[in-house]
Amino acid sequence: MAGQVETGPLLWRLFAAYAAALGAGSLFLFLNNQLIHGIPPTVQLRFHVPFVLISDAVMAAVLLGMTWARLRIALRESRSVSPGIRAGAFRRLARFPAELFAGMTLLSALFILLFHLAEFRRDNDLTPGGGWGTLIGTILSELSLALMIAVLLYSVARRLLRPFLERTALTETAFAAGRVSLPKQLSAAFSVCYLIAFAASYRYVVAAGSSGSFNPSGLLLLMSAYTLFAGGIFVLFALGIRGELRRLIEALDRLSQAPGDAVQKPIRLASLDEIGRLAESFNVVQRRVVGTYEEVARQLMLAREVQQRLLPGRIPELAHVEFAASCEQCQEVGGDFYEAVRLDERRSAVMIGDVSGKGMSAALLMSAVMTGVRLELPDIRCAGELLTRLNGHVWRAAQGTRYVTMGVALLEAEDGEVRLEYASAGHLSPYLVRGGTAVELPCSSLPLGIDPDRTYGSISCRMRPGESLVLYTDGAVENPDCGGEMPGFERWEEHMARLRTDLPASAQLSLLLEKLCAENQALRDDRTVVLVRCLRPLAAEGGKHAGIA
Repeated sequence: MAGQVETGPLLWRLFAAYAAALGAGSLFLFLNNQLIHGIPPTVQLRFHVPFVLISDAVMAAVLLGMTWARLRIALRESRSVSPGIRAGAFRRLARFPAELFAGMTLLSALFILLFHLAEFRRDNDLTPGGGWGTLIGTILSELSLALMIAVLLYSVARRLLRPFLERTALTETAFAAGRVSLPKQLSAAFSVCYLIAFAASYRYVVAAGSSGSFNPSGLLLLMSAYTLFAGGIFVLFALGIRGELRRLIEALDRLSQAPGDAVQKPIRLASLDEIGRLAESFNVVQRRVVGTYEEVARQLMLAREVQQRLLPGRIPELAHVEFAASCEQCQEVGGDFYEAVRLDERRSAVMIGDVSGKGMSAALLMSAVMTGVRLELPDIRCAGELLTRLNGHVWRAAQGTRYVTMGVALLEAEDGEVRLEYASAGHLSPYLVRGGTAVELPCSSLPLGIDPDRTYGSISCRMRPGESLVLYTDGAVENPDCGGEMPGFERWEEHMARLRTDLPASAQLSLLLEKLCAENQALRDDRTVVLVRCLRPLAAEGGKHAGIA
């Protein structure tokens, strides 16, 4: 029942196209008879017009019957749940425009023959008003006009059937059977339109030359009418092809620009020619792209899990200080890292680093550095010594192709305060937050991995209870804030200076991140912030160390 409901409107639209195309062809026949053959309208009304109108009606009825017979079952089967049945319906629907073209051409040839036989029976002369050359020229001209009408119907049928072809939801099919050549279609359409546009003008010039009654205005009228009609049909055909090609181009653009998790649906096939094969090839490429993306995504997720395990799994309890950190990567994996280790009852080590570049290569080098840290840290005596040893690890791993900036802070409880020793390998200078100000601790040298013979020194200062040390990577000052602007160092210092030193380290870090719009914000660069707050000495805490769970 659904197939019958859909067949009705489609048949009416096709019938309207048949009637309009045949009517236009009839008008050009009458124009030929008037301008080329000099047949007056009164004579045409007695014989030519009735014959042509009856022929048009019969041809429209025959084409409509052929359409109903060919499409009725195909439209019903296009909704089948069986892919094989839908593929068969697709092939029948896709071949119908070519079948319509052939049917229109054969019917036109038949009625052209009948017309001239009727003319012979009426006049008892097969070549009235001329010889065999004139008759053959007339028949060829009428056939070329019929071919042009067939091209028009082909274009209209192709356009009207496209939604039904796409409804079959085929994304691939066997093109070996029923293959259609698009270049041949274009060449045939252009040749036919060119032939009809200029053949009529040529015949008019020949006829006018024979009779000695050449009329330039008549020639101009004839050329203009045929050129506009033929050109319009070819443009309609070409626009239909361009529309299908544009759909493929847009799909390719979306595929190249969309993220892998937003890949579009496959293109549904709408023809058996090169455009259909191109759509099928696109679907194959897209499936491979999706499969590759999914595999890469799985690998990146595994790499992310490994990288996250290298970072401190929980907030460590350090000696006489409390610690809080945030590490956000702009991609699945990145190059930022931090570490916090309690060395003994009085000493702790806090580190932060940034590997040059982003993505998997940066994450691999970051993993190598973290491994080197855990290997060398138990044996070092000062912060600079750790960086010197790590510099050798990075050089051997990257051979000068990448580098790592890193800051190391050694913290030791001493006389109710905390002695801070800090060394830097090209990393941004940390800040000591005390008394409502953020004091920069300038200390820098070459990044790790540039000079294998480089040695690193350190600076020292004291932290009193309530003071905080802030270490960070460049993402803290280079990622846009809530207003879409980069904070820069000046605003970053202002944010740190406003920290409430009576709050725990985790609360202070949360306030800093709120200023940076850390939550649900797309980052352009990895961002890591580490905050270390000096606690009161053990005696003041009743013999208990206050850490963060």
